[in-house]
Amino acid sequence: MTNAQDNKPSGDESSAVRTTVRDYIEAYYTGDAHRMEQTLHPHYLKHMIHGNIPMREKMLWQMEREIRSQGPADIP
Repeated sequence: MTNAQDNKPSGDESSAVRTTVRDYIEAYYTGDAHRMEQTLHPHYLKHMIHGNIPMREKMLWQMEREIRSQGPADIP
C-alpha cells in the first residue's frame, strides 16, 4: 500500500517546481505578463482574502491585464 506522503518528488520534479515558482514571482515583480502566463494553468483562479475585506477572485487573464497596464508590482 502506498500513501501520498511516500511519493516524494524526484530531484527533477523539485527543481521544476522551484523554477516555476521563481518564474512566477519574478514575472509578477518585473511586470512580465508573458512570463507569468507561462507559469500558470490557463484556468488559474486566485482567491484573495485580506482582513475584513470580502474574498475576491482573480483569473489569469485579469492578472495579465493588470500587469500589462500597471507594470511591475511595488516591492514592500
